[in-house]
Amino acid sequence: MGDDETITSNIIRNIGVIPGQAFNGANASAIAVAKNNCVIKYNTIENIGYCGIGLSSTADIITIQNNFINNVLLTLNDGAAIYTVAEGISRKIDGNIILNVVGNTDGTPYPGRYIARGIYLDVNTTKTIITNNTVANCSEAGYMIHRSHDNTLENNTAFNNGYGMYFQNNSGSNIRNNSLKNNLFIAKSSTQLALKFFSLSDDIPEFGTADNNHYARPIDDGNVFHTSSPSTGSKYRTLAGWQSFTGQDRNSKKSAVTVSDTSRIDFHYNPSTSNKVVTLNQPMVDVTGKKYSGSVTLLPYTSVILMPDPNPYTPPVPAVSGASVEESAPAVIVLGYNINLAPVIPATSAFSVTVNGTAKPVSSVAVSGKNVSLTLSNRVNHGDIVTLSYTKPSDNPVQSTEGAQAASFTSRSVTNNCAAPATTPASNPTTTTPPNSSPTNQPPVISIASPTKGSSYTSPATIIIEVTAHDPDGTVKSVILYDGTRKLGEQTSPPFTFTLKDIEEGSYSIYATATDNMNASTRSNLLDFTVTAPKPEKGSFKIYPNPNDGNFSIDYDAPDDIEEYKLAVVNSQGRTVLVEELSQDQYMKHFDLSYLVSGIYIVMISSNEIILTQKFIKQ
Repeated sequence: MGDDETITSNIIRNIGVIPGQAFNGANASAIAVAKNNCVIKYNTIENIGYCGIGLSSTADIITIQNNFINNVLLTLNDGAAIYTVAEGISRKIDGNIILNVVGNTDGTPYPGRYIARGIYLDVNTTKTIITNNTVANCSEAGYMIHRSHDNTLENNTAFNNGYGMYFQNNSGSNIRNNSLKNNLFIAKSSTQLALKFFSLSDDIPEFGTADNNHYARPIDDGNVFHTSSPSTGSKYRTLAGWQSFTGQDRNSKKSAVTVSDTSRIDFHYNPSTSNKVVTLNQPMVDVTGKKYSGSVTLLPYTSVILMPDPNPYTPPVPAVSGASVEESAPAVIVLGYNINLAPVIPATSAFSVTVNGTAKPVSSVAVSGKNVSLTLSNRVNHGDIVTLSYTKPSDNPVQSTEGAQAASFTSRSVTNNCAAPATTPASNPTTTTPPNSSPTNQPPVISIASPTKGSSYTSPATIIIEVTAHDPDGTVKSVILYDGTRKLGEQTSPPFTFTLKDIEEGSYSIYATATDNMNASTRSNLLDFTVTAPKPEKGSFKIYPNPNDGNFSIDYDAPDDIEEYKLAVVNSQGRTVLVEELSQDQYMKHFDLSYLVSGIYIVMISSNEIILTQKFIKQ
C-alpha cells in the first residue's frame, strides 16, 4: 500500500496456502502495509498462509477497523492475524473479529510449539490503541506484547486462547507504560491462562497499569495468571495473588458464574455491518453477571460469551387489579393490571363476557399502558351483572413489557359503572303537580376540554386536566378523574381542574365522571395521551490543555441515542490531518499530534445528528 490509501469491503481468501510457493513465507500475508494514513476496514480475510494484516516499521498513521480475519498462519509459525512492529505515530486497531490462528510447525525443530497470536505488538511497537476487538481460538495468545511500550488495550475480548494475553520481555527494550483496562480475558479449558508474563528482569509490576478487567476461567477460576522472572521463578497465581504481587487490577474481577462442563459455554459473534439477533434457548449470563433472556442482539463486529444462568431472573407476572364497565352503548370493559403491558393484542376469542348470565361477544380488544379495553357488540345497562373470563392463548397472550404472561381466570365479577337511568320522583297524593313542572331529572353534561386527544409530553411530566361539567336542571356535586379503574382525583366545585405530577413515560387513557345532586352520573370522552422519555442533550466536548504542543486530551459527553461518531482535525487551510471513529462508550481520548506544524487547528466531532467544533492552538 502507498500513502493515503483505503482498503475496504473486500473478500481476500486462500493466499499463500501452498508451502514453498511464496519465495519467502512472510510474503504469504493477505495485506502488508508500509506507508502512512492508510485505512483497512470491513474486509473478510480467510485461509491465509501467514499474517492477515502486517504493519512494517514504516507504517505510522494506520487504522485497522471492523475486519473479519479467520484461519491464518496456515503454512508458517510465529506471526499473527494482525501484526505490528516498531514505533508508530498513531495506530488504531478497533472492532476486528479474529478467529482460529493456529500456526504450522512443519519443518521446524519444535513440532509441538505453535506460536500463533491474534493481535501481536512486536519489538518497540508504540502508540497503538487496541479497542473493541474479539480474538478467539488462538493456539498461543489472543493478544501479545513483546518488548513494546506506551500502548493501550481497552474493551477487548479474548476467548479460548492458550493465553488471553502474553507479555514477553526478553533482551532489548523493556515493556513499559502499557494500559490494560475494561477487557474480558476468558479461558475456556482448565489448561488455558487469562494472562502470562515472562521477563528476564524483576520488573513485571512495571509493565504498565491494569484495572477493571475480568480474568475468567469458569471451569476453574483459580490460578489464571502465570509469571516468570529471576527472583520469583515460574509461578501460577490467583487474581488475589496477582493483585498482591503487582498492586494492579484492584477493581478487576473473576467470572461471576462457574460451569462444570465447558460445552455449556456459548460463543456468538457478528462479523457484519448489520445487527445480529441470537435466539437463546434458556436464560443465560456472561462473566460480568449480566443476564440475558429470550434473545441477544449483537451490534456489528461485536461478540458475547454466555453460560447458563444458575439463578435466572423471573420477571413479575401481570396481576389483575380490577375490571369495570365504563361505557354502556356499545359496552366497554376496562381490565386493569398492576404493571405496564406490552402492546400485544390477544384475539377476541381469549375473552368471555356474560351479562346477567347470557354470553355477550367481544368485538375488539385494545391494550394501552396497564389496561386491556374490551368492546362488546351489545350494550350494558345500569344494574346488569357482568362477569369476565380470560383464557391465555398460545399466540399473543396478555403480557408485560418483559414478556411475563398473565394467567387465565374465570368468571371474574366486573364493576358496572354505567349511569343509572333518570327517575321520576314519586307523586304526593296530597299535592298537585303544576302543569309546567318537569318530572324527569336530566343527567349532567361533561367533557375533557384540555389537553387535546393525542397530546404528547416528556417525562417526568406535569399535566393539567381541565374538565367542563354542568347540570341542566340541578348542580354538579362531584367530578372524578380515572385512569382505567384507578381514581386519580376528585373535585366537588368548579373549576374542575386536575394537576397530574411526575408522570412517567407510557401511554395513558383517562376519563372523568360527573354526578349531579340527584345522583345521576355521566362519563366523559376518553382522552389518550403519551409521555415519552426526555431527549438527551446533543453532546459537548472540551480540549485541554489549549494551547498545547500537539499533545492534548478530549473529554466528550456523548448522547445516549447515538452510537458512533467521527472525529476530524482540520488545519487552517481546510486540509484534514486526522480522522478517527469514536464510540459511545469513549469519554476521554488522548492525542499526540506533535508532528504537526504550529498554527490553529479545528477539532470536529460529527454524526448524522450533530456537528460540534472547537479550535486549538498548536505552539
